[in-house]
Amino acid sequence: MFQKNRIIYALCFLAGILLVNLMGNGLLNTYGVTSFWDQSAVTFWSMSYDQYFWYIFFLRTKGLILILLLGTVFGRRVVTRVFLALFLFLTGIFITMSVIERGLSGIAAVLLAMLPQWIFYLLAFTVYERGRERKVIFVCALLVVLGCLAEGYISPFFLKKVL
Repeated sequence: MFQKNRIIYALCFLAGILLVNLMGNGLLNTYGVTSFWDQSAVTFWSMSYDQYFWYIFFLRTKGLILILLLGTVFGRRVVTRVFLALFLFLTGIFITMSVIERGLSGIAAVLLAMLPQWIFYLLAFTVYERGRERKVIFVCALLVVLGCLAEGYISPFFLKKVL
């Protein structure tokens, strides 16, 4: 079963890569990563780190509540696996678009944009899927807050240096 999940996750990641490569330059230029970087620079980097943290915190809290609610309806295992597959699909898209626009330095830019916060978010998914006690929700919420702190204070600092 574990091997089957790895294959599905790898296929989701590859599907994201293939989608970008097959969609053509016209769409890539319209919806490319450069417009994302420019939009982020204008929108978020004009904010203070505190403002950005609270923006991220409320955004991620809504996501956490959605995942907790979906987990009660469909089951934790199903929800975490679907969200992980979606995460890998979108990561494949984002990395490929960044590499096409920036070359190999695009990988570094994406990694800096995603790390270290996604370590905490993915740990929260793992704890949520495997946990059976009420403490799980508290631990997941704590990991999401730590991820928000990393995303609000650490990532912008490094992205400003690179971009």
